[in-house]
Amino acid sequence: MRSIMVLKWDGKDFAEEAEWIEIKDLRHVRTEYTKREGSYRIYKTDNGEYRDCNSVDKSYGLLEKNEGFIRTDRGIIANLNKNPEIDCKLNVLIYGQDKENDRITIADKRMKVIKTCLGLFRRL
Repeated sequence: MRSIMVLKWDGKDFAEEAEWIEIKDLRHVRTEYTKREGSYRIYKTDNGEYRDCNSVDKSYGLLEKNEGFIRTDRGIIANLNKNPEIDCKLNVLIYGQDKENDRITIADKRMKVIKTCLGLFRRL
């Protein structure tokens, strides 16, 4: 299944939350342009029109609804399903073999919840 992250759009206003639509549900995609916004895509389905989701908060909110995705720090969301290592001294999650380059920070106030969630995932 291939999906696109979008916002429901009525031609004027956007929905408050992002959602996924499946590519197979698309009738067509068209590009429009305004001086204020530049170019943007409109996705037409049987359920109405949608536009690209360009909002970080709405994108992260949608990802966090999926098991394993959690906000670790300002502007960072981690996928715990990838089984990262945690370095509590440096407050980072470390992914993969190249441990020097693939680190993401954990805010002090998020450390306790990240440890708890990682513990739960590793028990499954």
